[in-house]
Amino acid sequence: MKKLFILFVMVAGFATVTMAQTTGTGSNGGTTSTIGAATAEAKILVPIILTWDGTKLNYGEVVVITVASPGSVLMYPDGTGTPAFSAWTNCNASGSGVAPHTPVFTVAGSISTAYTITLPSTDITLTNTANAGVILLNTFKVWETALSASNSLSTTLSATGTGTFTLGAKLNFLAAQSSGIYVGTYPVFVDYN
Repeated sequence: MKKLFILFVMVAGFATVTMAQTTGTGSNGGTTSTIGAATAEAKILVPIILTWDGTKLNYGEVVVITVASPGSVLMYPDGTGTPAFSAWTNCNASGSGVAPHTPVFTVAGSISTAYTITLPSTDITLTNTANAGVILLNTFKVWETALSASNSLSTTLSATGTGTFTLGAKLNFLAAQSSGIYVGTYPVFVDYN
């Protein structure tokens, strides 16, 4: 049965092409065959460009409650321009010093074209500027019009070819974490779907 089905498809395909052909007599007396309207198509996209406003993913000042215990805090954008903290474990914000904030990224590319934002899926290490201490940053999420469920988000550029998003992540500290300022870098990717 499978062989018969394949044979039918081949014959039907041949018949379709034959109907679009024209025939004539060539200069050497033989028969010629021409398809006069075969179609070619290409979609050209402008390069997708990601820019960053230079704002750090900054947790502000975090106070450890019990030095002998590890802890963590989630900080994500909440849509109002102010980071929202949740799931505090063994720490609190001090309410002074540098205000926490999240970075803003802008995407430019071909109008109304789908693309994907991808953030780190593994731990990012932040290092103490005064000693060898480290803190891990993970559980990255994107905020475009709402918080993404994971570290990536598929969305579409606007009718003017632009898009904007911000992000957040989970800060994890160890028991007896040394005090100080911790810094590090993380990658952000965008690409057409």
